[in-house]
Formats: sequence, C-alpha cells, structure tokens
Amino acid sequence: MKRTRKVLIQEPDPDIRDLYQAIFQRQGVKCRFVRDPEEVSTALASERFCLAIVDHSGPRESGLELVAQINRAFPDQPVLLVSTVPLTDTKINDLIKRGINFFLPKPFDINLLRGILEQADVRESRPVFPKFQPGTIAFAM
Repeated sequence: MKRTRKVLIQEPDPDIRDLYQAIFQRQGVKCRFVRDPEEVSTALASERFCLAIVDHSGPRESGLELVAQINRAFPDQPVLLVSTVPLTDTKINDLIKRGINFFLPKPFDINLLRGILEQADVRESRPVFPKFQPGTIAFAM
C-alpha cells in the first residue's frame, strides 16, 4: 500500500494557498495549511510531513525565526523557505547556518517546487549538498 504524502504549508496569502493546493493535488499530495507560526509546531508534533513550507514574511515573526524553531524541535523535518526577498551571498550563508533545506523565491517555478518535494520525500538521513551557484533560484542541502 502506498503511503499518503503530506505537506505542511504556512502561507498567509489565500491565493498562494490555492496555488499550492492545485500543484500538490495533481501529485496526490495532501496539504495542511496553517497561517500562524504557533500552528506549525502543533501540526508537526501531531503528524508526519514529507515537507514543511514556510513563508519568509510570516504574520508575527519572520520565516527565518520559524525555521530555527522547527530545526530545534524537529531536526529531521525538511523545510522549504519561500520568499519575495532577493538573496545575497551573505543571506544564502545565513540560511544554510539556520538549517534551511530548500529555498524558492516568489514567484516560483512550479517544476522546481515539484523537484524539491521529490527530494524532500526521498531524502536520506544525511543531507544532500548539490553544487550551488549564486543567483540560482533554488537550492537544496
């Protein structure tokens, strides 16, 4: 029996939530949407997700702070940070130090999002470090 893949998505914008739903539904992936950072921890404590997607500009705290909290409480949980904020090399290094597994700028390429889902879903216990070029729009560790 094939297991049901689930993605946890913290996204305040209802239009973006609808986009995620449409993308993942076609792949047979169930989505659980939360708006507040507090709901993320509760969801992660009660269910297993192949990927947690966090919006950089959360309603009460930044996505970076939320990712740090997730990494402390759920160190094996793959996390994707999505953001409208441009990245510098310094910011990329900061993201790596904070334990972000994946990053996508908004607006994002749907195929990259699907690829990240697949990487997170089959991820082994040790991270994968592909070559990263500054200016690349997605990275995985």
